[in-house]
Amino acid sequence: MLNELKLQKSDFECDGRFNDRKPIANKFFKKIKNIKQIEHGKKQTATRQANRSKIIESKKKVNNAINLLRLECREITAYNVAKTAGISYNTAKKYLPDNI
Repeated sequence: MLNELKLQKSDFECDGRFNDRKPIANKFFKKIKNIKQIEHGKKQTATRQANRSKIIESKKKVNNAINLLRLECREITAYNVAKTAGISYNTAKKYLPDNI
């Protein structure tokens, strides 16, 4: 991300403090220029994708349970949503909308 900034030495010189801290600024500037892009492995990418799909599935279950509870005129609580959706209490609490 820092490579995308394309910093120049002039970016540090504009405030006049560059000369006071020249050795520190030069070190910083060199380190920023040499930062490598991090490439994620296949396993990390697959894990991220699996987690996203689990989150989407959990949100669908919570929304379906809320709609079912509304049809049955039952109180919408995290416990009732978890029981109706067949998910854990913590997951139901996590994805339960704030306006309910």
